[in-house]
Amino acid sequence: MSPVDNHQSQIDAGYRDERFAAAYLSVSVDTLRGWRRRRQGPRFLKLGAKSVRYSLRDLISFAEASPGGGGTAA
Repeated sequence: MSPVDNHQSQIDAGYRDERFAAAYLSVSVDTLRGWRRRRQGPRFLKLGAKSVRYSLRDLISFAEASPGGGGTAA
């Protein structure tokens, strides 16, 4: 396994894609994308030009801090 592949595996092990994040927060992927453009919502990691990942810990923190447990921007 190359160092790049190993790094990607470590990131993927601790981070979730936007479809998972949207389902976890009970919002659409489009809502997550809008939050990112407005610099709202849970923290995220951008990998390259198109790949975005969310830490499960950040998703949990965001959901707990949001009114109703998620679905609204912070």
